[in-house]
Amino acid sequence: MSAAPTGEFRHIRVEPITGTIGAEIHGVDLRGQLAPEVAREIVQAFGRYHVIVLPEQDISHEAHLAFSALFGPIGHVPQLHNIEGHPAVQIIQRRASDTGRVVGENWHADSTFLDEPPAAVVMRAVEVPPYGGDTGFLSMVAAYEALSPAYRAMVEGLGVVHSATRIFGSAYR
Repeated sequence: MSAAPTGEFRHIRVEPITGTIGAEIHGVDLRGQLAPEVAREIVQAFGRYHVIVLPEQDISHEAHLAFSALFGPIGHVPQLHNIEGHPAVQIIQRRASDTGRVVGENWHADSTFLDEPPAAVVMRAVEVPPYGGDTGFLSMVAAYEALSPAYRAMVEGLGVVHSATRIFGSAYR
């Protein structure tokens, strides 16, 4: 992996993960308050790479929420379980014994069904198995840009409905 071009980021080290989406950010400790210039560069890296990873961050719920606030208002999905005392810290988990269908196991876009979807979803891995348990990300921008001009013209006039009905029931039509 190569680091971002010199001068683009002065307070953090950014290493792109792929040629399309994602970057790891190094040189940041989320346990304390971030300097404004560091926070700005993290948000800038998110804007450029769409998915950012800050590895090896053993942080509290409060630090998780403080980091999340960099990207805008913090919301929550009422149907998801949360951490007691921290309603905005929600639990997404799958245990080895979970053999049935699990919410989110198929392709999806997080929270786009909300009236005001968040600008970002901030996730923190607490327990990770030695293998498996991967979360994949893709760039819908890159997918759209890869379409032929004829296909783009065909889909430009279409509309979409974002709904969580299949997952959470009729209240989310």
